[in-house]
Parts: sequence; C-alpha cells; structure tokens
Amino acid sequence: NDGVHGEGRGGDGDDLGWLGYFIGKSVKLQCLDIQYLPEDDGGEQQMHAFSDGIARNQSIQKVVIDNVSNNRFAAIARALGNLSQLEELVFKRNFNG
Repeated sequence: NDGVHGEGRGGDGDDLGWLGYFIGKSVKLQCLDIQYLPEDDGGEQQMHAFSDGIARNQSIQKVVIDNVSNNRFAAIARALGNLSQLEELVFKRNFNG
C-alpha cells in the first residue's frame, strides 16, 4: 500500500482550520488517525473548518478516532457522512468531555 497515513494530535497553538484545509486538498491521504482534539483549541470556528476539510477529502479510506470528546466526535461524525470512499472507521475510546 503506497497510501499516505496522517496522524494528528492537535494541541495548544495548532491551527485546526489550516489542518482541515490541507486534509481537504490532499489526494494522497488514505488513513487519518485522530488521537486527540482539545476542546478549547480555536473554538467552534476552527473545529468547523477542520471537519469541513475532512468532508471535502476524496482519498481517505480509513479513519481512526482515539481519545476525542463527545462534542468533537459529533463534529467529525457529521463530516464522515460525506466520505463515500470511506471503507473503515475505528473508534477506540473517548474522554467524555
């Protein structure tokens, strides 16, 4: 498999909006591994831009979600509905934030 695996852990100072932009533009990214998204990182506007980028992507076939709060998971889950090419979704755990 020559696909690209993207692993992300958002943290203080990270720009989720830009990350979403690049995820949306990528044509090589096949697996997105989201390990953590802080609740207060950039607020709802940043999270919206991040999830919009996921929704626009046409190459992601697998998404792994680990240690993401219920609120953040809900935003990502809405975006995943647009991924017709998605073959596998792995949900490991959440931290009930």
